[in-house]
Amino acid sequence: MAQAAVKRRRIFLLITTPKKDGPGKVFLNVVKNLDLRKYDVYAGFLYGRGELEEELRPYVKGLFNARQRGPLNGWLDAFAAGRLRAYLKDNGIELVNSHLVRANIFGWLAGRRLGVPVVPTVQNLEYHYQPRNPVERLIRRLEGLVFRDAPSVICSSYHLKTNLEKIYSLPGNKVRVVWNGTEDIIYPRRGEAGLRAELGLAGRLVFGIIARLDPQKDIAVLLRAVNLLKGSGALAQMRFLIVGSGSQEAELKAYVERNGLNDAVTFLGYRTDLFNIYNSLDVFVLTSRWEGFAMALVEAASAALPIIASDIGDHRSLITAGWNGYLFPPGDERALAGLIAQMAAADRPKLGRASRQVFLDKFLAAHMAGRYQAVYGEVLGD
Repeated sequence: MAQAAVKRRRIFLLITTPKKDGPGKVFLNVVKNLDLRKYDVYAGFLYGRGELEEELRPYVKGLFNARQRGPLNGWLDAFAAGRLRAYLKDNGIELVNSHLVRANIFGWLAGRRLGVPVVPTVQNLEYHYQPRNPVERLIRRLEGLVFRDAPSVICSSYHLKTNLEKIYSLPGNKVRVVWNGTEDIIYPRRGEAGLRAELGLAGRLVFGIIARLDPQKDIAVLLRAVNLLKGSGALAQMRFLIVGSGSQEAELKAYVERNGLNDAVTFLGYRTDLFNIYNSLDVFVLTSRWEGFAMALVEAASAALPIIASDIGDHRSLITAGWNGYLFPPGDERALAGLIAQMAAADRPKLGRASRQVFLDKFLAAHMAGRYQAVYGEVLGD
């Protein structure tokens, strides 16, 4: 007797905008790696245009944009929840998995009226640590309602889980940790061609950071560390590439100019050819003061790069000092400068191979999507 076909569940993944930033990459990798034998997948955004729209299209049954508009970049567009609710109803959606603050709130407003369970996802700590004005305090209160009403909450690190449970008084069995992951792309062997040749990096030891140029990422501590190395002969053999843009760009460039670091530091601005960037590096650096779980670290590990990173959050789940990189106290330029000098003398290929093995063992996109699916299955009773 032929087996009955398994009913595929209809799920909807929602993110605030279709930008391909860190959270956007997580969102894309979850959608691309879900089991389509089990799910009919729909996806959507609250506003804006971006790369995710076209990249998601081959993997989803439908793509929705609520097109929020009006004051506060659309936050006051109450009708957006109604448009989203109508889409969920028309497509028979059985579960919503939302990503980022605004999507968590509007996804909950839409799903709650229909009795559709909403599983919010939290990727960063900023709103939860630092509500700086009445609007952000209101957002934190609203998200607390979302979390308390949700059957499960997904977050990207154990550090973040601890803080969510403390701030919102959530039971430990509600908050589920799913580390971010990326697909295993075989990176070509690094050499002197491509970007290294373009920038005249032949023979240089190339350190790189890929991040927004804002206070969270603390690029300034890297520049201060480089400045401490200025008197050493080792700095002449190094180049530091800073990839990204943001609110502190002018300030950081002025520091480099003022301290005579132009031969050591190059700002590349916002780039989309990140695989080319990673393949041009010898060492990856991340200097953040706080993170949920940085996708850049996962990507660097997949590229077999040794890593120097601030000792925050769950960074120790990916980096073991002396095994595949080094950790320094956040904001401590002297410690960072010492580790840069230490990395220059280290067996970097060995550290890089260890980074890649950690990635393959723990941070593949398929692993991440499987853990998301496990949460969906629990919520749906499958």
